[in-house]
Amino acid sequence: MSASEPLAPVTPDEGRDGDVSGALKPLRRMPSRISTIADGWLLAYRMPAVRGGTTIATSMLFVPRGAPRPRGLPLIVFCHDTEGWAPQLAPSVYLQGASHPKYGGHWKYGSWIAELLAAGYALVAIDYEGLGDTNLGVSNSGHPYFNRLSEGRSATMAAVASRRALGARLSGAWAAVGHSQGGRAAIAAAELSAHAQHLEAALDFKGAVAASPSTSIMGKLNERWARATERSAAWDVDGAIPYVTLINAYGVLYVKALITSGYPLDPIGILGDRAFRFFENRMHLDIWSLVTEVSDDVMSYTYASGYRDLNSPVTYPGFKMDVANSSPFAAAMNENEIGCTCAPGDILVLQGTNDPFTPLNWAVKLVNMMLTAGTRVRLSLHEGADHFGVLQLEGAQDVMRRFLQELFSPH
Repeated sequence: MSASEPLAPVTPDEGRDGDVSGALKPLRRMPSRISTIADGWLLAYRMPAVRGGTTIATSMLFVPRGAPRPRGLPLIVFCHDTEGWAPQLAPSVYLQGASHPKYGGHWKYGSWIAELLAAGYALVAIDYEGLGDTNLGVSNSGHPYFNRLSEGRSATMAAVASRRALGARLSGAWAAVGHSQGGRAAIAAAELSAHAQHLEAALDFKGAVAASPSTSIMGKLNERWARATERSAAWDVDGAIPYVTLINAYGVLYVKALITSGYPLDPIGILGDRAFRFFENRMHLDIWSLVTEVSDDVMSYTYASGYRDLNSPVTYPGFKMDVANSSPFAAAMNENEIGCTCAPGDILVLQGTNDPFTPLNWAVKLVNMMLTAGTRVRLSLHEGADHFGVLQLEGAQDVMRRFLQELFSPH
């Protein structure tokens, strides 16, 4: 099997959920660690839109080279972390576009994905609903970030589309693997996996790996606000600014995403005038550029009158925690939390003990909630690892390798 020619879909584009939209296109650029061992295609497929009807989503589909297995390859659906709201922030877009501002020949998940391909798994790396090349039919309305149904369906419909594109080249056994936002998407995929089998009977969901899964957002926002307030009260403004920055950068993204999802929120009621300017004008930025610009603005506000007469960072005209806690915003965020329902298969949560984005206490709360719901889940803790560092630890990688081998071993 070669990527030199488009791979024709096994089923026609009939407009059903999970159908491949057009012929697969060979990927123009892949990290060298991947291109030396696998062929890759750009996959566009139909999925249920969060606001009703169907929409086009995109993914990158990788198949390791070598003799085909008689029973087909198991499939991993890979879910990436937070990139942002705008369609052009999809990994498939910036990896394929040499002129894209994020393109540099580097994909932070490239080594991790190469390991999975080398182990003999086919892999589809999803962009999520609303992220991807709009020329392929992806909506330009943006990504409904932190919407459980949207994230889970993006993954499950990618599994359906991969099966319809590759047919018997895939065994039907599949699992979801993700990091951060992708970790919660992998768990959401588990919770919604029955629909994938309903559409493609051969699909057999085995389980998921969630590394540093994003969870308990309202709890984390309030925890950061308490720390910002404490630091400000002690006139440790430089200690308060990072907390205020994260509350505002992610708060703006959450508000934008909830509105994109169809929740009837009034952004002016939740966002002060300085945060509202980011909501209106800067949502094309990737998350870390947004964090940088918000940080600069919080700093500018705090030191507007110089070092002798400081503004407290917690008075920054930004995301209003008091309004958020007492408004439909909180209800919408809590409605989209993962782990509340029993998921099939086996779930592995990889967690570092020094993670500031998914603090250990919230990861433990998630796992306990999943256990209470009846989900078979295990927690693998890694001492000293932070949110991104856990992916680099050989120990964590070994745990994941063994877990996936167990998932896909015949019983």
